[in-house]
Amino acid sequence: MREISPYDKAIMAFFKERKITAAPLSSWDMSSVHFQLFRDYFKNEEEIKQLAKEVKWKNYKAIRPSNIDLDRVIVVTNTELEIVYATDNIKRMSGFERDEVIGKKPSMFQGALTSESVKARIRNSIINEVTFEETITNYKKNGSPYSCWIKGEPIFNKKGKLVNFIAFEKEVA
Repeated sequence: MREISPYDKAIMAFFKERKITAAPLSSWDMSSVHFQLFRDYFKNEEEIKQLAKEVKWKNYKAIRPSNIDLDRVIVVTNTELEIVYATDNIKRMSGFERDEVIGKKPSMFQGALTSESVKARIRNSIINEVTFEETITNYKKNGSPYSCWIKGEPIFNKKGKLVNFIAFEKEVA
């Protein structure tokens, strides 16, 4: 038991810093996979809060921790639809590292099987600055297609000006 005590101390310190009263059973995760996932979760939450403050999102508190989970990728674009932020778990879904998608447009994930009618509905929602929810065929870095559920929302600043779009995405069967 003595050899896991540094790990237990590290995970307890991590959760104490976030005002969580107890560490989950994953503190016994010897490969520290779960600890890494928890760490990424909180890092992504903090990064999104920071982006929201910088751009002065009107209601960034709408980005609840329940929206940041292991299965859901969050992608934020500017008004030109260039990706300015993606959560770490984008690699698990698409095969692309975060750095590979920053500055690109979400159309980088589209290909031959991507529905033109779904793309048109998404485009119309973006033009009209309204929330949308669609499932679209996207492509991974290795070229394989996957079904991606997307819930997209416009983000306005405190003056009511459109500043970003945010998409919650999840690979679905």
